[in-house]
Amino acid sequence: KERDDVLLITAVSQINHGGPQAVVDSEQGVAVASMNLDAGKVAMKMSDFFSAHSFFDHGISCLRRGHWEQQYDLSLELFNLAAKCALMNAEHAHLEMLIQQIKLYAQCFEDKCQAISISISLLLLSGNVLEGVKTTLGTLASLGEELSRSPWWVPQLVIDYITPSVIKQHLSKTEAKLAELSDETLMSYPVMVDPSKIMAMELLAQLYELVAFVGVLYFVSSTKQGTAPKSLSHCRIRPCTAVQLCILGYCEETNSNRWIARGAESKVSIEKLAVLASTWNFQNKTLLLQAEEQFCARNFEAAEKLYDDAILSSKKHKFVNEEALANELAGHFYLDTGRKDKSVPYFSQAEEKYREWGAVAKANFCEWLVMDI
Repeated sequence: KERDDVLLITAVSQINHGGPQAVVDSEQGVAVASMNLDAGKVAMKMSDFFSAHSFFDHGISCLRRGHWEQQYDLSLELFNLAAKCALMNAEHAHLEMLIQQIKLYAQCFEDKCQAISISISLLLLSGNVLEGVKTTLGTLASLGEELSRSPWWVPQLVIDYITPSVIKQHLSKTEAKLAELSDETLMSYPVMVDPSKIMAMELLAQLYELVAFVGVLYFVSSTKQGTAPKSLSHCRIRPCTAVQLCILGYCEETNSNRWIARGAESKVSIEKLAVLASTWNFQNKTLLLQAEEQFCARNFEAAEKLYDDAILSSKKHKFVNEEALANELAGHFYLDTGRKDKSVPYFSQAEEKYREWGAVAKANFCEWLVMDI
């Protein structure tokens, strides 16, 4: 499978050298666009969002006039995935153009949802929280989730209401509700299948760090409707990696071998990708997962080195957003282990890198942490 992926990317890259002008007719254009879609998906799996974006853009450029009517599904997928990559690459002008096209040509509201979700992420990253809340509430209402009936969901009141004490209060409520359920009950919830409910859960997840009490509503909705892909990963205010979720988030309290095994599997999967797919794309992620694992195991000396290695690897491989994340997690590591002074330079560096990436809200949050310390 890995060999086939490499061959696909190599072949499509060669085809793209000819440019859109080399496409002789609409049928050939669809074929080339489809190959670029497949190659872009492979690149995304390897976290190579720059190459993925290039493939999706080439695919779009090979489609002829009227493609939204004649090749609707292909067009929608290419534009949605190109928008995701543009967000990751901080190419905001291009992102806005892609979102406008999707909103203009999507045939139903559900087909606009991914673009709306991405546009909300852009609003939050740029620090426009109020507009992000308003857009989210409007979208949730269109999906049948009338959260705005609650006085806490008046947007400006939501922004004013968020304080550290409120965050702690609602996290405590969520933890209390989780404590009422066994691991077996949580694991036995069926997978959510309703697209509208999945979209609603994703929208709530996007606002979780900024509107902490969404966690309670989010958790209750999961227990009623089934688990969504992001349900468990947003149970904590601190940024979660797969290992931290599976080992720290549950095993500190339950000593569940099941969660330990799941965390180990996640780490092994990333380590394999670093070896088999791309050291460039996955080395820093592997190191960060290993750092989180050692932190959870209370091997603090090993964790310190791995956090620094993850930061250096992210910097070397030009993953600005992941360099920011590694610094932030390292800051939390030192903060949680009682070394406040040592956490400050990591949070400060995280702020700088988040701001460089365009994640203004995250940068402001790290700045607030430093001021609070």
